[in-house]
Amino acid sequence: MHMMSDCVMLPDSRDSRITEGPRLPKPPQPRRRGSLEFYEWIVLILFLGSLGLAVATSYDLDPDNVG
Repeated sequence: MHMMSDCVMLPDSRDSRITEGPRLPKPPQPRRRGSLEFYEWIVLILFLGSLGLAVATSYDLDPDNVG
């Protein structure tokens, strides 16, 4: 049980380091950007698909209009 109390003291020192140095909050940002890129691709594909449908349905493809 004495070793568990030592393990509890280690995160306290790490928490004090987080407040002292702004370097530790920076590494989660690339991980969040990596997860956001996946959703950005999905949003981009949905946006381009809806834009393509909007353009395709805006034109009248009647034979009288061609030529």
